[in-house]
Amino acid sequence: MRYAKVLIVLALFFFGITFFLQNTQLINTTLSLRFHLLGINWDSGAVPVYVFILSAFALGVLVSMAYFFVEKLRQGKALRSCRLHVRNLEQEINSLRTLPLEEQSPSQDLKEQ
Repeated sequence: MRYAKVLIVLALFFFGITFFLQNTQLINTTLSLRFHLLGINWDSGAVPVYVFILSAFALGVLVSMAYFFVEKLRQGKALRSCRLHVRNLEQEINSLRTLPLEEQSPSQDLKEQ
């Protein structure tokens, strides 16, 4: 399975490089973005398209990492809670094991009633 993952990553890398090499003229064209809303005016200036592509990729990586970091913290908290619950249950089992067992025969139960 590990080799399949490596082959898939290498294939994606190969196709990505091929895409960029075959489209260098289009990717190197400049693009200017403007934002005008409620008195806020912003112009990006002339920036190559590949900068926007790489920026979007980097932003996606950062958002994904933040999500998975928060998820890891949440799962760590849940794991600590489960371990504490298991520890408490083990202590309860151990305390019940040390209690002496009182065996009564059925005839003794009838005499007591």
